[in-house]
Amino acid sequence: MQPVQAVQLIPLSISARSHLLEKYAGLVNVPSEINAELHRAYQIANVLASALPEFIGHQIQDDISQGSVLESDRQSLAIATECKQFANRFIALMPTLVRSPDEMETSPRNLYEMCGAAIFVESNSISRNLSTKWGNFGKELLISAPTQ
Repeated sequence: MQPVQAVQLIPLSISARSHLLEKYAGLVNVPSEINAELHRAYQIANVLASALPEFIGHQIQDDISQGSVLESDRQSLAIATECKQFANRFIALMPTLVRSPDEMETSPRNLYEMCGAAIFVESNSISRNLSTKWGNFGKELLISAPTQ
């Protein structure tokens, strides 16, 4: 079988690309000296090696022709959009973070609930949840942000 080519991958959806790459990877013979834990990685790397340079080149050209996300104005807009979506999702989530007085009394989860300090329970729950979600959101932004 011929190696997979970028022209085969470009028109496909992500799941179809994955399926095709898996099919090709299954046909790659792994040398016996390769550690068994690395067999799958070897197969996939072997399949990708032939198609990746052309595929990445195509993606870059496609990105440039559509207005690159690497342009600072586009980056700012993309980040602002993501932040607004994050805020909307979190605001919609807030009511689910507040427990009823009965729930707090029957199964307290922290010291504030044991003491019946509802105002502290709510602010603590919301601020801790926001802190965690904001931290994760920040990591996602950093991971997906292009470097210059």
